Amino acid sequence: MTRNKIVFALCSLGGLALIIMYLTGVFTPGRIHPGKHPGPVGEHWKGGAGYTVAAEPLTEYYYGVGTVRSVTQSMISGQVNGTVIEVFVGDGDRVKKGQKLLKIDDREYMTMLREAEKGLEMAKVRSQQAAQMLLQAQAQHQQALTGKRVAELARAQALQGLTAAEENYRRAEADFRRIEKLFASGSVSEQQYDAMKAAWVAAKAQAEQAKLAVRTAEDGIKQAEEAVKAAQAGVAQARSGVEAAELGVKQAEQVVERARIALSYTEVKAPADGFIGQTFVDPGDLVYPGKPLVDFYSKGGFEVSTLVREALFTKVEIGDEYDVVVDALDLKLKGKVTEIVPSADPMSRTFMVKVAVEGDEKLFPGMFARVAIPVAVHDAVFVPSSAVRRVGMLTMVRAKEGGFAVMRYVKLGRSFGDKVEVLSGLKPGDVVDAGGKE
Repeated sequence: MTRNKIVFALCSLGGLALIIMYLTGVFTPGRIHPGKHPGPVGEHWKGGAGYTVAAEPLTEYYYGVGTVRSVTQSMISGQVNGTVIEVFVGDGDRVKKGQKLLKIDDREYMTMLREAEKGLEMAKVRSQQAAQMLLQAQAQHQQALTGKRVAELARAQALQGLTAAEENYRRAEADFRRIEKLFASGSVSEQQYDAMKAAWVAAKAQAEQAKLAVRTAEDGIKQAEEAVKAAQAGVAQARSGVEAAELGVKQAEQVVERARIALSYTEVKAPADGFIGQTFVDPGDLVYPGKPLVDFYSKGGFEVSTLVREALFTKVEIGDEYDVVVDALDLKLKGKVTEIVPSADPMSRTFMVKVAVEGDEKLFPGMFARVAIPVAVHDAVFVPSSAVRRVGMLTMVRAKEGGFAVMRYVKLGRSFGDKVEVLSGLKPGDVVDAGGKE
């Protein structure tokens, strides 16, 4: 029993020893070991001047993930009642400003416009007639004013005649009274008396006629004043007619303008350069004011909202410019911070940052994007990608040492264009062959 245990123990130890020898490469002499591996004996450096490794500044980034969102999204809605007769665009189509999106039956609105234009023409005719009537009323007013001036002149002349007639009557009466006394005393003849009396009676009659002429002239002035008032009323009425007619023209013009606007709404056009998010109507659909027709996105109005860890709060400021990477399009765009929400999420310990992004024809709302926020700069070692040789899972470069080529194992980091970062295995000043092969 004891002998069997000893045999089993010896076999186990022997098997373990064989496994260790295998792992250490005893049975695989061609295995590559860590460290430097020189080239064949006597292989001299053939890389020419080679590539001299130098430390270069490398910026480390924090990538905040987010979604592209349009800040100029607008819903184009119906403005009139009607039936859609044609849709010119589809979902995702790019359009130019003023491009037709869809057409609504416009026959009813064309009729409304023609009727409105006829009403406008009639209003203009009425306005012209009212203006002509005003001119006539003004002419009548001028005639009335002229008649009043003539009546005033006639009264002035009548007053002058009355003054002269009354003066003549006073002299004739004085002469007659003097002759009358002399006739009573027999100093004058009856013939002289009769002649003087006839002169006195004639002068009195002339004075009465002059008074009548004055009264007639005054009546003429009153009539002229009444005519002036009537003419003024006529002018005022004509002016009111003109104002009413002009108001009618303006109202008719407004009706025409409303009809034209309504007609224009039957042809829905793109308000700016952009693209169609979604259409909501098809030919034959009825539309009405307020009904959604097209979901429209203006060109260039995009932003990315991303959550940034609170430790970077002091590093992000309004106006900072960052690169925005859209992986689906292999696209890198410039972005600018437009808003920082000054409140952190207590669960995720992050705060919201909004970054405005320059437009691109390939960009659409809803796409995944990353905002590259620089957080640190440090020196790193780079070599050309062509200098790296790959053997299975191992990466190495041909380095120059004392005039000989030595294969040196390196640990690589990220690639940047035609260069790759070396995390270990090389140091600044080393010279490598830049013409390596995969």
